[in-house]
Amino acid sequence: MGEHAELDKICDTLNFPSTKFAPMEVAAKYLGVSVRQARHLCANGHIGEKYGHRTWIITRDELIEFKPRKPKLGRPKRGPVKDA
Repeated sequence: MGEHAELDKICDTLNFPSTKFAPMEVAAKYLGVSVRQARHLCANGHIGEKYGHRTWIITRDELIEFKPRKPKLGRPKRGPVKDA
């Protein structure tokens, strides 16, 4: 399955039209992150362009190019606890 076909399937599942742009929910599902984390990726300049106060424009091609180089998200794992 091609990447565009995968995005089309996600759009159908979430009842969004398949267009040149991806809604935040579709982008999050495609990247395997929460909507909040997808917004965080936008705010940090990884993907998307800001449009207005709270709206982000994310193109499908941008998502496809970004997915292989997506940074690890979340709190870093701690190393083993050393005995004092």
